Amino acid sequence: STVASVRERASMLALAFRHRPLSGRVCLLGADSLEQQAAAIDTAVRRALLAGDQRIGVVVLDRLVARRARALLERAAVPVVDEAGWLLSTTVAAACVGRLLDVATSRGYHRELIDLMRSPFVFGGMPVAARNDALSCIERTLARHDMADGIAAMIGLFGGDRQEEVAAASLLARISQAIEALDTGARKPIAAWLDALDLALDRLGARDPLAADAAGADLLDLIDRRRSELRGHGWRASFAQWRAWLTRTLEAASFSPRDVQSPVVFTYLAATRLRAFDMLVLAGADAAHLPAVDAPGSFFNQAVRARLGLPTRELQRVEIERSLRLALCNVPRVLVTWQARVSGETSLMSPWFARLHSLHRQAWPGVSLDAAQMSPAELLQASVAAPALAHPVALPLAAAAPAPAAPLIRAPRRMSVSGYETLVACPYRFFARTLLGLQPSEDVTEELEKSEFGELVHEILARFHGDLAEVTAVGREVAIARLQVLSDEAFARAVRRNFIDRAWLARWVGSIPAYVDWQLGREADGWRVAAVEADRSETIVTPAQRTLLFRGRLDRVDQRTAVPGASAADQSVVDYKAQGASQLTKRAAEPGEHVQLAAYAMLAGSAVAETLFLSIARDEVTPCPSDGDPQDAAAANRARLGQLVDRLHEQAPMPANGVERVCDYCEVRGLCRRDHWSAAPAHEGPAPAPGAEDAQHASASLPADDRS
Repeated sequence: STVASVRERASMLALAFRHRPLSGRVCLLGADSLEQQAAAIDTAVRRALLAGDQRIGVVVLDRLVARRARALLERAAVPVVDEAGWLLSTTVAAACVGRLLDVATSRGYHRELIDLMRSPFVFGGMPVAARNDALSCIERTLARHDMADGIAAMIGLFGGDRQEEVAAASLLARISQAIEALDTGARKPIAAWLDALDLALDRLGARDPLAADAAGADLLDLIDRRRSELRGHGWRASFAQWRAWLTRTLEAASFSPRDVQSPVVFTYLAATRLRAFDMLVLAGADAAHLPAVDAPGSFFNQAVRARLGLPTRELQRVEIERSLRLALCNVPRVLVTWQARVSGETSLMSPWFARLHSLHRQAWPGVSLDAAQMSPAELLQASVAAPALAHPVALPLAAAAPAPAAPLIRAPRRMSVSGYETLVACPYRFFARTLLGLQPSEDVTEELEKSEFGELVHEILARFHGDLAEVTAVGREVAIARLQVLSDEAFARAVRRNFIDRAWLARWVGSIPAYVDWQLGREADGWRVAAVEADRSETIVTPAQRTLLFRGRLDRVDQRTAVPGASAADQSVVDYKAQGASQLTKRAAEPGEHVQLAAYAMLAGSAVAETLFLSIARDEVTPCPSDGDPQDAAAANRARLGQLVDRLHEQAPMPANGVERVCDYCEVRGLCRRDHWSAAPAHEGPAPAPGAEDAQHASASLPADDRS
């Protein structure tokens, strides 16, 4: 007999079951992202618990989404019995051992060293506060000296008498002793390598904390068992060979927490047989995970396995399908989730559920098992109505853009030019960086970054003009030679540290002749350098009679000498930029959005007749003056800044509404979760000044402190 087609089977089902047997029992939910899928599972499980369900199973098909869903449940104080477990190599305990081996291999490379010291298992017995102070001291010191590797040299940086420096030197010495215990250059039997690892963990003070942790205890037990089994084995392995063996051993072992009591069980599909559940969630039921695409076996292909009577891939799929059928028949409610879009591409649901969905749709037209096709109102109605068309689980609402208010105790009473730029570009970024003080920690730089290149150029030009009042007095060639000497001195340390940084030096040196020519022309027009790296401040009184200390550092202030048609009191503010002229010209032409030059005009005083960016980029030096009268721009921004400060003191919302170019370089993008919210409702941000653009629709410029 031939197998009936899907249409024929649908017709037979429609005649035999008029009440749609899967409605209210099976729900298919395709999420737009992994985060949304995990949140849907979290919502479904918690609703089931609130409804009184005592036996809830989550079948782990996709480990990644299951791990995220478990984290959400545990954050909501819902314990989970995890029968599926996870690889021992992915635990924090195994990561501590792996980082120790990384440090031993690199002899103290700074990134691996800091990661090891941040592990909760090292330096057991030391007070947490003292350890954190010592770690902060180490991070600051390494960043200040740009010390990338060599633990012996690092220890020499901590010779002071302060408590945190003494503690920092002690921690680094303990790590050095652990590295010596491992002796990476030797060849030893596997058991001897495990003895060395045990000694290194003892010297780090990590063995007791690992033993007190569930995963750490399993890790130590595995190491002890393998050492006992291999004791007496004579083969001598190198450090790299032993580490590869240890990695394979940890990846072959699994870890499952014990002594957890909960109605929520994370398990695998075969373990659902002969078990009663009130609700079952199939987490990650896409085409890649159900049925899973197995990797080729280590021994024999499928045909040989069949001839030898060994389990084949087809037999395994039959068993998986049988387990799935039993689950659908025995569990009253089944939620099937998968990620419908991965990296912008469509991801298909499991072909088994695709067939089931197609069969159900043809048997009972107009009735869908897909929850994602229901509106929020229908889902709400389904949650209170009976019988429901589908299991009442809605996709979580998309996150909206945050718009916190400034805490009164942190409302600004002083502000820098870069802070003002940040406030205009994105109020939320100002809230996080300035009001909350959430600045990224310093890091060791192994090669020059563009901002550091800009700082060096500023330093060179400040020294050049500080020593030389007029370039015209010494001539072009002498000035070029002087700048070359200052440049070699400024870049010397960077070049010694990383030879590749000579490219940055060559980039600047190529611009020196053009800069000198521009300076000579500048002096011919009557301008003379009056101040470099000038710190200026101004007290601003707001409309509500509050005061704000506004401050900034001006790269350069020029004074104009008496020339026909010019006032001897005229001043010009010059800001150096290592950017192209076209971009800077746009910034200079929009003082309402790009407020840096207008802010400098505020600080320079009423004598300022000109503000400009000076583009120094690849053999070209181009001035980019601001449009309009600098005094008008300064007055408008002074009034605007006063109103903004009053709004902040009145706890106005500070929305995350920066344009895309601002977000691309924002260090708090992960905090506002810009990548996880869609179109957010408009928030009323701080009020703009009359005649100026709204502060919450701001520029795409970077902070002024970025010397690039």
